[in-house]
Amino acid sequence: MPTRPDYFDQARKSVRRKLRDKLSYKRRTKEVKCTLTRQDYAHLLRHAAGAGMRPATYLKRAAMAYMGQQYLVPDQLEQTMLKLIYELSAIGNNLNQIARKANFFQKVTVFDLREAKRLTSQLEEAVKTFITRPTTR
Repeated sequence: MPTRPDYFDQARKSVRRKLRDKLSYKRRTKEVKCTLTRQDYAHLLRHAAGAGMRPATYLKRAAMAYMGQQYLVPDQLEQTMLKLIYELSAIGNNLNQIARKANFFQKVTVFDLREAKRLTSQLEEAVKTFITRPTTR
């Protein structure tokens, strides 16, 4: 075990973090109970399982997201959205490079137009795929 001061600083920070987490749990003193129909409870169980959470945790996060006017997005969908954003960014960069080249040389080649059309089609296809099948990518 190293005896460097930074090791002790890290250990101290780790102990403080654990204590802070324990204390924040104890600060949660209010409890809210609700009654659901069998259908609503089954619906809650399906969504919670899909999100990989316990029903109470899912319900709390959904309520807090709703009150904060935010979306509670499942992890798989969030990863798909991040991939789509990356693809859109890459395609946009390619189109921008074509536009810069066209402006610099004051002319556009047939190849540049075909490439721009291909990239635009690829962009449209990525969006269509995401909209029609958001969790299968």
